[in-house]
Amino acid sequence: MDKDFVITFQNTNFAVKAERALLDEKLSVGVLPLPTQISAGCGICLKVFGRELESALAVLEAVNVGKISIYSREMENNRYVYSEC
Repeated sequence: MDKDFVITFQNTNFAVKAERALLDEKLSVGVLPLPTQISAGCGICLKVFGRELESALAVLEAVNVGKISIYSREMENNRYVYSEC
């Protein structure tokens, strides 16, 4: 099973800009409410599949979306657990 990752942003504008850039590159991306386990500057985050993480990071580096943080997302005991990468 492919591991998921979430990417957090400093503000909602950067998250929306990042989503648009990733979708323009035909990458699979989903918008999620920020999990309570993660403290970040914005109330939303983007979910990407592990197989697309490297491509997604390359796209985000090419556009100005400010500082990002990356967390792995895994299911444990019927709930998601997030670990900063």
